[in-house]
Amino acid sequence: PSLALTSIAGATPQDWEVAYWDENLLQGPPPCDPFPQVVGITVHLTFADRAYALARWYRERGAKVVMGGLHVLSCPEEVTPHADAVVVGEGVQVWAEVLRDVEAGEILIIDEEGVHSHRPTINGAPAGARERLCVFEFVYLARPDSVIDGRLLYEARLRMGRQLAIEHPAEADLVMPVPDSAIPAAIGYAEQSQLPYREGLIKNRYVGRTFIQPAQTSREASVRLKFNPLPEVLSGKRVVVVDDSIVRGTTTGPIVAMLRRAGAREIHVRIHSPQMRYPCYMGVDTGRRAELIAANHSLDEIRQLIGADSLGYLSQDGLLAAVGGDQDRRCTACFDGRYPVDVPLDVDKFALERG
Repeated sequence: PSLALTSIAGATPQDWEVAYWDENLLQGPPPCDPFPQVVGITVHLTFADRAYALARWYRERGAKVVMGGLHVLSCPEEVTPHADAVVVGEGVQVWAEVLRDVEAGEILIIDEEGVHSHRPTINGAPAGARERLCVFEFVYLARPDSVIDGRLLYEARLRMGRQLAIEHPAEADLVMPVPDSAIPAAIGYAEQSQLPYREGLIKNRYVGRTFIQPAQTSREASVRLKFNPLPEVLSGKRVVVVDDSIVRGTTTGPIVAMLRRAGAREIHVRIHSPQMRYPCYMGVDTGRRAELIAANHSLDEIRQLIGADSLGYLSQDGLLAAVGGDQDRRCTACFDGRYPVDVPLDVDKFALERG
């Protein structure tokens, strides 16, 4: 089937039905008894048109449609006309009235009467009472146009760059980002330091994130494919290169070497997050601690390994100040090792494969 649909016909699991829509089911999905009052549809980019047709089929027969999925983020203006409610993973602008964020530990039930909130109790405390929002969402993971905890990430990253320029100034001719995630921070750094902002690397839009790729050879190959330097901008210049993080150091080094080949005279690397010394056990594939460059090398050793003339990281206090909000409700474990829950420190990404 092209798209799976869960039709919630009642409050108990045995009342749930699963139907499928594909090009052979032009008359509509298989019958569901009783007919669902609320239908949830996950919209996949490739099969969006079929999802909309399915949504229209149900809405014409009186059902409410709730939509979510990647296509909601990519093409919200296409999704919202077909839905009674939209649930998105990031707080980007959609063509619908934004009600609020789903809070930590909260369960939403959307039915014919509206939206209902439930908070289960875990070990005597309400779910979400120990909220720890990943601060790396603000640094890198989330889109710059997302609003998290009432804060536009683009503005937060600008503040990171300004604070980075205060903590680690550099005598240079220009400031450039490693696109795309470091662009706002590089602009903030340039504004604070009163240096020209330039784009010295052009990004290939068809190569994905490199630091999470499993093999070093694939990461290096992706860097070569991902960026194209501009010698006309870089030749003979002292360059401040702003990036969001250094995880293993295996992509930063090739980028520095690429800039030198393009003619940069000096390269001063500035990172708008603290040193990542601890692996993430909460869902980000950063690898084992032995693979993290900051866990095993001093600042100057890292500088030498990546081939930079100088290296500076944003302090943790500077990062939290730029992010704002309640600092006690942020997870900073990848920087300081203070995990919000007990974690199996000896487990790595291949634990399940090994059995």
